[in-house]
Amino acid sequence: MATAPKFQEIEEGSVDQIGDDISGIKDLSVYEESLLHRKILVNGFINQNIIENIYMRMNLMMAADAETPITVIINSGGGNLYETLFIRDFIISCPTPVVTIGTAYCFSSAFVLFEAGHVRRCFPSTVFMLHDAKAGAGDEMDISTIKSYVKLLDGYENDLIDWFASRSNGTVKKATIKRKIRTDREWYIGAKEAVKLGFVDEVVGPGNNEEVW
Repeated sequence: MATAPKFQEIEEGSVDQIGDDISGIKDLSVYEESLLHRKILVNGFINQNIIENIYMRMNLMMAADAETPITVIINSGGGNLYETLFIRDFIISCPTPVVTIGTAYCFSSAFVLFEAGHVRRCFPSTVFMLHDAKAGAGDEMDISTIKSYVKLLDGYENDLIDWFASRSNGTVKKATIKRKIRTDREWYIGAKEAVKLGFVDEVVGPGNNEEVW
């Protein structure tokens, strides 16, 4: 039986995210304050827990205040494709402004989440990476299942190529993105280049806008 594809797994296993197990947080006020100030952290491998971490919390925040922006802070090497696409669609459709902030790195599905922000910010040192959606396809599958699975992923990949091109406001052509991820396999982008390509709205931190949040 096919399992959810890992869009990119840089780190082994799952890394705790805010909300996974709040009993592990020594000072609960830090957790409570992060929700009070409408901040959500996506840190480490993206899996089914993101439904709780983002979807449930954002709905609670919007119910309390539909106008004040929500900030999603991202530091991740990627994760599962299906959950990523759902949260992307959810963020895009949110009536409340959503600010995404890339920290150390946003690889693969984390880059997809970052791009969903209504305002996209990163630091001068932030690194982004986009790659072929079929990476890792075929693990523990027979040939017929692989063919069906690859067809599905091809559809997802084409949709993502179209979407990333649209997020660049026409700066990056679909053919360029397709060539980068299918020929180069992994396309790494630094903060300055990401701004030029239209994938980042603003670089924050030292030497730039000092007001990060």
